[in-house]
Amino acid sequence: MKHNRAIHSLNSVNQNKSSLVFSGVNGQIHITACRQGVYHIEYTFYHQIQGESQKRAASELYDPVRFETNELPVLSKETDELYTLTSGKDTLILRKADGVLTALHNDQIVHGGVIGSSDTVLPRYPLRILGGTGDETRVRFNFKMDDQDRFYGLGDKSGGLNKRGQRYQMFNRDALGYKASFSDPLYKSIPFLIKQSNEENCFTGLYFPATTMGDIDLGRESNFFYSIEMKGGPFAYVVFTGDSAWEILDGYTFLTGRPALPPLFTFGFLGSSMNYTDPDDADARVTGYFDNIEKHHIPCEGFYFSSGYVRADNGERYTFEWHKGKFPDPSKAIRAYRDRGYHIACNIKPGFLLTHPRYKELDEKGFFIQDQEGDSYSEYYWGNNASFIDLTNPGALDWWKKQLKEKLIDYGVSGIWNDNNELELEDQSLDAQKIRAIYPILMAKASWEVFKEIAPDKRPWVISRSGGAGLQQYARTWTGDNTSDYESMKYNKFMGMGLGLSGNPFYGHDIGGFFGDHPDTKQFIRWCQSAVFQPRFVIHSWNADGNPTEPWSFPEALETIRGLVEKHYEFMPYIYNTAIEASLTGIPMERPLVLQFPHDKGLDPDCDHYMFGDNILVLSAVKEGMETVTCTLPSGCRWFDPFTDQTFEGGQTLEFDYPYEDARYLVKNGSVVVTSPGCCKLNTGYFQSLRFNVRPEEGEIIESIYREDCGDSSWKEGSYSSYSVKIDTLQYRLEISRLTLAVDATDSDRKIEICLPEAYTFDDGSQVYEISGMPEQLILKFSKQ
Repeated sequence: MKHNRAIHSLNSVNQNKSSLVFSGVNGQIHITACRQGVYHIEYTFYHQIQGESQKRAASELYDPVRFETNELPVLSKETDELYTLTSGKDTLILRKADGVLTALHNDQIVHGGVIGSSDTVLPRYPLRILGGTGDETRVRFNFKMDDQDRFYGLGDKSGGLNKRGQRYQMFNRDALGYKASFSDPLYKSIPFLIKQSNEENCFTGLYFPATTMGDIDLGRESNFFYSIEMKGGPFAYVVFTGDSAWEILDGYTFLTGRPALPPLFTFGFLGSSMNYTDPDDADARVTGYFDNIEKHHIPCEGFYFSSGYVRADNGERYTFEWHKGKFPDPSKAIRAYRDRGYHIACNIKPGFLLTHPRYKELDEKGFFIQDQEGDSYSEYYWGNNASFIDLTNPGALDWWKKQLKEKLIDYGVSGIWNDNNELELEDQSLDAQKIRAIYPILMAKASWEVFKEIAPDKRPWVISRSGGAGLQQYARTWTGDNTSDYESMKYNKFMGMGLGLSGNPFYGHDIGGFFGDHPDTKQFIRWCQSAVFQPRFVIHSWNADGNPTEPWSFPEALETIRGLVEKHYEFMPYIYNTAIEASLTGIPMERPLVLQFPHDKGLDPDCDHYMFGDNILVLSAVKEGMETVTCTLPSGCRWFDPFTDQTFEGGQTLEFDYPYEDARYLVKNGSVVVTSPGCCKLNTGYFQSLRFNVRPEEGEIIESIYREDCGDSSWKEGSYSSYSVKIDTLQYRLEISRLTLAVDATDSDRKIEICLPEAYTFDDGSQVYEISGMPEQLILKFSKQ
């Protein structure tokens, strides 16, 4: 029987402009270095020709040709059994017999290798064809898995942070009221994962740039291997090497795009509820919301408009068609909110109901996704049958972008909220199935481009519910239509961190829960406590009784809720600085302890507590009635508890009280946490009041970078200021030095405080040093009491 389902018996190697090509029976294996530590591995079969439509779709995710480099791995050795390639700290070993690839970093195996032995009935080849031809060819990758391997990423997948032992479907679904502990699939499927070997404390990443992914099985089928299925190609993956999970993410976001830094105000508190824009008096209700915000003195940056603003009298939602009964003059209404200091993001959907006033026009122009006969395809979509705008059609894309400008942005809308964009198409024979993975990316990209065409020097505010690889280049996101219960609160944290570990650091959750019963007072406080250190603080709900979840829904706790929002604003310089770092490097804002401190093998990957940035350990109370929490403190450093003024050695497992009055967190010794006391509005990133909370650590020299800008300009040279803050406890010296200065920096009347903890004083005997404006250079001596 002819064996043509795997590439094997490699017998020659050639080098083209950007790849080493290994040829054998049935096909070739191409190895391309995109840069040091980023290697593209592609399998091409002589008898399987990939379809052009699939190639075009896949190129939207990643095109390795554009990463041509002089860092091509060197073929350093060839034997009868093996090819050995070297590149810096990395070694790639390719077996001739079966095409098995083994990747080593610092001489440790981080990926691949032979699965089992000759005595085990286990997959022999790393890639096998399962069936089909052309774009319908189904394949499966199998990779060796060790007992200590852990897996992270894949988007907002349910369950704990460590995905070991789970199988996930890699397509996107509108998942109203999902169970955050186990529902699958959900809104975002990102075929990228980080593998950590706890035994050797080493990391690797894998990314599969295919638009039609199947299941990813991370040890549910077998303890010996994990597997990835896809259809149509390219039959390829990228392997990333590095010394930490953060180096892996740096490589992944280098390849698929750095996270776009959203405007500063989007990190503040914003309101949202379908119960505001659905009723006939929507304008009055939104105005009333801002009246209540001001009445109760709650900091707020704006409001997310749900789709009710385009809900017609028949109950159907017509994209771009404002209901003139609710908003007789949308531009006037939006600008009235803006005059009060509030930004509006408007929900849009890519589905056009058959009763939409412009459906016939768009149908005749061929602007909708087509069926096999070339007609506009339609299926049920929120209240009626609908067709979906075809964003791969240049004419349709231009029309869509024109509507975004004329019907939203020209009215004064600050943000575009792409919703219900999972593109769930029931007909599996549609050509459009091949672009499902990139559809929400194209939609977010369109919104981004319109904003940039109108204001090239400003940062767009784009939000997308669905997404895949590369979404981070254009949009923020959130974990979708969650449920108002403790289970969602707990597992949304893991879902969010999974997004961060998939290159999407700017996410959040619907605080209080979107769907289900109203949370009780204690549960809602816990939700708000969780949002203090979070990239997004938005209370969003859809309640059948018409009463939205709001801060003033809980009058007995309103002071506490307001205090938690204020705490979020107080820490905004630290939060924003962490966001800037994420946009530059891909490192998430919320960081699992096990990845921030990989040397500590006693940490649980599914711990409820996490780091926010480098220096704050956030404690989480995620169970009903829980008033204490237990946390194993990472070893190798000491931790300060501002709630009790105590300092603890790392490596201990301790219990902490967690009352309902305030958020609970610890600060790492040897750090600087910058806050803004009294901050209540995010008009600029040059905060009027800055407090550098310095925590020295004896015997160490610590340096950190503080960055700031106006809050909405494009991030580029000259748009931001940056400062080095160095704490030297060998010489008891604190130095702040300006590294860069923004052309629009405003420093003259700003109040700056440098604060030492109780055990230290400056030379004048004080613990607080005050200046006006950020210094070009400041050197202060201090001493330990």
